[in-house]
Amino acid sequence: MAERVLVGAGVGAGVAIGTTFYLPAAAYRLARGGNMQDPGRIMFSAARAAIAEVASDLEAEALELDGDAQSIIFALAGILCDPELASVLKDFFAEGARPEQAIRGAFAQFSRKLTALGGYFAERAADLDDLAERVIRQLGGVLESVQLPEHPYILITENLSPLIASKIDPAVCRGVITAIGGATSHAAIMLKSARVPVVAGVYDATSIANGTRVVLDASSGQVFVNPDAHEIERYSLVAEANTSAIQIISEQALKPLPVQVMANLGSSTESASAVAAGAEGVGLLRTELLFLGSESAPSLQDQMFEYSKILSRFSGQKVVARLLDVDFDKPLPFMRNTGEGKYSGRGLTALLANPEVLEAQLRALWQAQGYYPRTELWIMAPMVTSAAQARAFLDFAAAVGLVGGVRPIKLGVMIEVPEVLVEGELTLILRMCDFVSIGTNDLTHYILQDYQPLANDAKPSKGELHSRRTLSLDVDSPYEALIYSQVRRVIEAAKLEGKPAGVCGEMASDARAATQFIKWGVDSLSVAPALIGQLRAALASSL
Repeated sequence: MAERVLVGAGVGAGVAIGTTFYLPAAAYRLARGGNMQDPGRIMFSAARAAIAEVASDLEAEALELDGDAQSIIFALAGILCDPELASVLKDFFAEGARPEQAIRGAFAQFSRKLTALGGYFAERAADLDDLAERVIRQLGGVLESVQLPEHPYILITENLSPLIASKIDPAVCRGVITAIGGATSHAAIMLKSARVPVVAGVYDATSIANGTRVVLDASSGQVFVNPDAHEIERYSLVAEANTSAIQIISEQALKPLPVQVMANLGSSTESASAVAAGAEGVGLLRTELLFLGSESAPSLQDQMFEYSKILSRFSGQKVVARLLDVDFDKPLPFMRNTGEGKYSGRGLTALLANPEVLEAQLRALWQAQGYYPRTELWIMAPMVTSAAQARAFLDFAAAVGLVGGVRPIKLGVMIEVPEVLVEGELTLILRMCDFVSIGTNDLTHYILQDYQPLANDAKPSKGELHSRRTLSLDVDSPYEALIYSQVRRVIEAAKLEGKPAGVCGEMASDARAATQFIKWGVDSLSVAPALIGQLRAALASSL
């Protein structure tokens, strides 16, 4: 598997494969000297002239664009002509503010007003910040143009402004990854219109080095850093077409299958991609995007709003939500330390150590489902390490009110660690839970970590343990046979107990592996929306 998989909010349905180009936040300076340091009327006149020049430049740029991009750039030019902006700017200069202070202060007032409105309007604040910096550069005589590569690239930046987005050539820029910002920002809307796939709000995005090979999947909100050959192979068809999965589905792919093919999603913005691709519900809703990069946990209301948007898109179908899955590379400052051990700070271990976070998430999901009762909500705990821990989760959910009552919710667990594969543990878990879902990525990683090689079998190197988490049935190796035997044990044990079992890791998108899972009795396969068409077509021809 990839070296790392980062998550964000996908915009559009496209997929991109390529090497990264990092655009850092510019460190601008204002040229000093002469009247530039004098407060009062002269500076106000100079600032007004700079604003007028920037507005004129924006209007000229807008005329060369069309559609959403043109409308957005014209709107930015309109902001610069607002009389209230001029009035506030004049007050700042009258109080003796330096040019940068006056311009940033005036624009900040607009920014605060929009932020207070929340939602769509709050995301306009970043646009105003960018306008202020452009006016400052114009005033100081150091206006700089951004130089983007002329060869194919995937852009990484902290926060993309619509001014930079308007300069992006879709024929060269394969995709965009931002560290902050959302799916409804002006820049994201412009790039979606230009059919450039975007994953926004990716925690730790700026840690990806220049020239790193990545797969960007806007349909699932995932970024695969240094992907392996299997991932590149599966995503290549969609990336070359730069289109949604539904457009590559053949008639054969629509043939009924003996298993549900569902979608892996990271946020509500990817719901449209899943629906268009023909997903039969959501097999893995990764809820951590709401939590990543925040100093405090999201409120119950914020969570309920996000979950409601997802549930509303899948009326009459099933949505399987995985509770917050904290990982070692996703530090959350509001989560208490969970002690030592191989799984400390991860999954259900972390949630049980932070009961207020777990309770708020359970309540938010339950309340959201109340607004959309036709959508079947299943909730699963991540990285459960024992039957006793699974019981603790179920007892906690019962105390919150999710067990029994007028709207009982199905509760299950992720099978991701070898400790729960012991026969007694697995049976206990299956008997107490409503369902299980096999996360093949972590399960493979941890099984191989503990693997003891046979006499003539070389144990995978440390590098292979990190990267080879998606296995091929073509390789005749004892340690790969071990992985498949364990997945089979879980599926068949679940079938014996009459409990649904799904697979939601990367192995689910491998048609050869998926075919075996179906033969063993798996109930659902959950993959990125971009891969649904390929998987259905391959299964239809092989079953």
